[in-house]
Amino acid sequence: GRHVKSEFNNYYEINALGMRDKPYYSSNERTILMLGDSFTEGFGVDYNETISTQLESFFYNDNIAVEVWNAGVRHYSPIIHYAYLKKNIDILKPDLIILNLDISDLQDDYVFEKCARTANNTLLFDLCDQPNLFRKVHRFLRKNIYFYKFLDAELITPYVGKQKSTLTEEKIGNIDYDPLFITRFNLTKNEALSSYNRTFFYLMKIRDIAEQRHNPFVIVTYPYGHMVGKNHWKEGRKKYLADEYSVYSLSFFEEVKKFSLKNNIPYIDTYPFFNRTTVIKPFYDYDIHMTAEGYALIAEGTYEGIKVNKESKLIK
Repeated sequence: GRHVKSEFNNYYEINALGMRDKPYYSSNERTILMLGDSFTEGFGVDYNETISTQLESFFYNDNIAVEVWNAGVRHYSPIIHYAYLKKNIDILKPDLIILNLDISDLQDDYVFEKCARTANNTLLFDLCDQPNLFRKVHRFLRKNIYFYKFLDAELITPYVGKQKSTLTEEKIGNIDYDPLFITRFNLTKNEALSSYNRTFFYLMKIRDIAEQRHNPFVIVTYPYGHMVGKNHWKEGRKKYLADEYSVYSLSFFEEVKKFSLKNNIPYIDTYPFFNRTTVIKPFYDYDIHMTAEGYALIAEGTYEGIKVNKESKLIK
């Protein structure tokens, strides 16, 4: 299929394990499993421009044979990554697990934790996506009527992508409504702490799964455009009422760093690569995601971080 918005039009192919990747096969090469959300999945770029594919290229350019499998899925967050690993880690058998932690993961964990249920010691999320009547009709028409699918790709989806959000001034910083809440300056310490603790709880569960199988586990973070500078993501940030400040709070990186150090989890912060880059456009103007150049900065930062941590056997 294709993912079409006003700023990009990309081909999509999903393998049998739900990855935006080539058909899965067992490899004799060392493997990295990369977890994440739509940024990791590669919204806005083609397959060869995703973080995982570009990271793989960095290894091959250094004559290191490594397969990087892209398990990023839109809105997936640590609570779902934990359930995914419990189900699939014995199939995938990675040598290294990378989790690309996104600022929106704190809101997604909050949402998914409320609707998750447990059955036979397994977390299930089948109650979390109950489409309304409009969405049901839209999905049916898109699946069964070719002309509607064409209209959706060429007109509906690009138009919706530029519409204003329902976020209002009084909802700014509220986890129920604001996906950028953790970067707001009006957030209280207690509000932030409860959100971090929830996500950190699931990160520890992922760490425990990795340790049980002697898999190194590393956390990677990256910024959104409004965290880098006023000229990045210039139009799209207005939809989220994020145009008051040139640069928004960077405390997310410091909190993740403190958590990682406390729990002896290797941590790679790719923000410095964005802060000093000469790349003119690592972010789209409207869409919240990155261009291929932005994803390349995450891949580069991740690769450099892995090289630095060779002593800790991130890559065996």
